[in-house]
Amino acid sequence: YTAIVVPELRIQFDAGLQMRKHACSVDHLFLSHCHGDHIGGLFAMLGIRDMLRAKPLKIYCPDSVCEELSALLKAASSLFKLDTENQILPVVPGDVVKLGRGVDVHVLRSHHRVPCVGYQVHKTTTRLKDEYKALPGAEIAQLRLTQADQMFFSHTSNDLTYITDTTSKVFATNPSVLESKILICEATYLDEKYTIEQAQRGGHMHLDELLHQEFKGEHLVIIHPSQAYSPNDVHR
Repeated sequence: YTAIVVPELRIQFDAGLQMRKHACSVDHLFLSHCHGDHIGGLFAMLGIRDMLRAKPLKIYCPDSVCEELSALLKAASSLFKLDTENQILPVVPGDVVKLGRGVDVHVLRSHHRVPCVGYQVHKTTTRLKDEYKALPGAEIAQLRLTQADQMFFSHTSNDLTYITDTTSKVFATNPSVLESKILICEATYLDEKYTIEQAQRGGHMHLDELLHQEFKGEHLVIIHPSQAYSPNDVHR
């Protein structure tokens, strides 16, 4: 299963299995696609939130499956007697979801066997220009009253990218993923048990393909190994 919580942003990527601890700690759920290992824990998540009277959850999913997912959740809500009306929002590559406080989530194109997207988190902050940094605080405050536009500039950082269930084409389609500070990326197949061609046919990535990319960020988090590998195999 795949489910990743980013508590600092109160967001979660996918819901393959839902831990009770995090079910109510997020406001936004970003689904990459609707395979069972990515949405199988969604009903448990909504059930826990309903029981604990959490506010409605905003659920983002690929546009082409939004109607089917809405019907599925409607049926589940009736079956499980859920009272909370959660919001399902369709997204397509190129969309930007604004979370507030300068945080935006950009929707990326993915390459899988079913409709699938990735997500990239950007944060925009206002910074003081270098030529003003040596001034006393009181003088900066005074100048800010009349010269704020000249003193500050906006800086946007590429903080986090989540891409899963995709072929390596994703790097050509979205070059910015290799510049993200934190890249969470699938590598379903890890060694000679499977070829790159087999990975591509299944809409997945081989570790050898990932290792040939020029990653410029700080942290590369590899996820989604095939169940053909034991945990010891993966660590090795």
